[in-house]
Amino acid sequence: MKSMLIAVCLVAVSCCLAADVPGCQHETCTKCIRHRTCIWCSQNNTETRWPSCISDKHPDLEKWLDWCDTEAVEPGMTYSVIKDEPLSDDDEVENIVQLSPQEVNLTVRIQEPYNFTLTYSHSANYPADVYYMMDGSQSMADDKDMLYSLGEQLAEGMKEITNNLYLGFGIFIDKPVLPYISTVPKVTPPYSFKNALPLTSNASAFTDEVKRAEGGTNQDFPEGGFDGLMQAIVCEKDIKWRNVSFRVIIFSTDAGFHFAGDGKLAGILRPNDKRCHLDANNEYNKAIVYDYPSVSQINEMAKLHRINLVFAITAEQEPLYARLSQHIEGATSGVLASDSSNVVDLLTSSLKDIISKVELTQRDHNSHVSVRFFSECKDGEMKERSSCQGLDVGDEVQFEVEVTALKCPDNEKDWNPVVEVYPVGRQGSLQINLAMHCQCSCAKPGDKGYIVNAEACSRNGTSMCGVCECHEGFVGKACECYSNDDDGTGTISEDSCRQTNASAVCSDRGQCVCGQCQCKKPADPSQNIYGDFCECTNYLGCTGNEGLICSGHGECECNECRCTGGWSGPTCSCDGNDDKCKNPDTDEICSGHGECECNKCNCQDNRKGKYCDDCPTCSGKCTDYKPCVQCKAFDTGEYDTNKCEADCTQYNITKHEAVEVENDQEKKCSFYDENDCVFYFVYTVRSSDNVTAIRVQEVKECPNPVNILGVILGVIGGVLLIGILALIIWRIYASIQDRREYSKFILSRNEEQWTNNQNPLYKEATTTVQNPMFGTN
Repeated sequence: MKSMLIAVCLVAVSCCLAADVPGCQHETCTKCIRHRTCIWCSQNNTETRWPSCISDKHPDLEKWLDWCDTEAVEPGMTYSVIKDEPLSDDDEVENIVQLSPQEVNLTVRIQEPYNFTLTYSHSANYPADVYYMMDGSQSMADDKDMLYSLGEQLAEGMKEITNNLYLGFGIFIDKPVLPYISTVPKVTPPYSFKNALPLTSNASAFTDEVKRAEGGTNQDFPEGGFDGLMQAIVCEKDIKWRNVSFRVIIFSTDAGFHFAGDGKLAGILRPNDKRCHLDANNEYNKAIVYDYPSVSQINEMAKLHRINLVFAITAEQEPLYARLSQHIEGATSGVLASDSSNVVDLLTSSLKDIISKVELTQRDHNSHVSVRFFSECKDGEMKERSSCQGLDVGDEVQFEVEVTALKCPDNEKDWNPVVEVYPVGRQGSLQINLAMHCQCSCAKPGDKGYIVNAEACSRNGTSMCGVCECHEGFVGKACECYSNDDDGTGTISEDSCRQTNASAVCSDRGQCVCGQCQCKKPADPSQNIYGDFCECTNYLGCTGNEGLICSGHGECECNECRCTGGWSGPTCSCDGNDDKCKNPDTDEICSGHGECECNKCNCQDNRKGKYCDDCPTCSGKCTDYKPCVQCKAFDTGEYDTNKCEADCTQYNITKHEAVEVENDQEKKCSFYDENDCVFYFVYTVRSSDNVTAIRVQEVKECPNPVNILGVILGVIGGVLLIGILALIIWRIYASIQDRREYSKFILSRNEEQWTNNQNPLYKEATTTVQNPMFGTN
């Protein structure tokens, strides 16, 4: 018995293992390892029930690993530091190191993040190069004078931030060609941009150069500042940007700007080449050759040369340059007073804000790689953020860098990208040499798992990581079949191994080899799988009582029991007795409306009940149980006390607040008693002890008594109400009729017409005498 149970369990396990956890059903090692939860086995599995690719959450992972032994392929995550120079001290001025480490190697699985720590040090007296670019048009003349008067104060204000400060000065107008600048000969020839003073530590030279600088007059309102801005960024040698410096360009103007495409007005069509073109006089000499640079070109070069931009502009231009700052990395804007009187406060506060902030980003973003930054900064809350503000001298900030390879690129050359993380506008960077697990080593020629014309592949294919890749014309798990199909696909259809179109290949109990099923061999030698489609077994669906095949009373043939010795039932668990199927009232088997199976009635014709003696349209035994219900539950009915005790004690009668049919074995009954009250009960015959159980609703539903006085008063009140309503209606009708008659009278009187006729007897006077004295005093 125990051995039989073990055999059944082993078969169930073997069937379950045929399908792995969803998501890891891959046919090659390369596809398998590209999913973070999947593990591959390079063990040859042409004759095993184990899948080559399995989930690390599979319930039988330990057994799978025992089978796979040392051939499991589960790529790991590796991290190693290649370059980690110590962070610089505050007194260092050359070769300053603010990021640690500087270069790492990282190998990751697809979609599995890896975190490591990156430290940033906020050094004191960090070298700062500040280049002041000013609009040289006449509208900014008073601003130039103010800058000259405050030049030394500006230098002193900057030195409060760092003692290692260099200042430079440049001036721009516009392209020296119509329609931008008047080309009428002047004392000072027109120019686009002039590097008036390269970066220097001499503050007096800065103020002197601001005083000597001569501007010009342009024809239109927008300025050509982008030409000068591009030259100030890319001309590192001419501007004298220091390698280790914190680089800031202050761009001061009261006007808008020309950008790419505006050069067409002067017939300048060549796009800006993003190169340095300052001549011996430190002037931009290609202004009439190349178009204005675009915003994206300015942003590209600012990132490449680590430039922090500060747009010092008037209030009218602030919305324009605020939007522009959003498109240039490391750019900010501030409002300059109309006469530049607040230039010192504006520039020192802007420089303090920039220097006290560190922002990490990655260069040349790779769409297949995600880089995220987490830090506590100074508020102590660890959350995702790439920047920290309000840093003081000597502060160290740690960032958690999370690198995730999202997917393997289509091009194999992109499987090992280099990701560069750097602080915006500062020197130094972290280089991440990333390697993605996009291919198994055993799928590469030269590896021990890569075998050409392998014996496991019938010498008709190459074994890669334990799986055969067949030569042209051969198919099958072991390349054992030669395909001569007409369509030239080089495959053999598995349709011939399916019992129906919806069936699994070989019923999931075998392999389709060259168009025919080869059934698996269970671990238990007493078990057998057979049939053209492996559809038959001598154990599945036949387990009966006590875990025995066909309950020990038959044989299992193609998943069905063939019973012997008078036994019956799906698992031969039923003997030939039918005593529990006979209706005691009629002595019929199942009352003639069913079959006795396993000594229990299986009713037909919509019949129900233990003996199939009840149906929805049958009166059932409601009438038989009525007297007992009345005498037991209500002490009424035709049975007296003696009769009730004699005939009704065999029934289990109980009272309930309400009764309803709870299953198809119950039937509900209702009757009127001698007081015209309705009582309900539900009966059923318990199959366990063959006792009739009757549940009675304890409260009858009786009609309410008639209130005669109420009826009489109601009739009288109704008659009175009807009379009053009739009088009201008659009075309303009479009033309406009177109004109508009066209206007719008024109308007829208004329609009468009266005429003036002269008396026929009247005659006019024949003589008229007037008093001569009439009218005098």
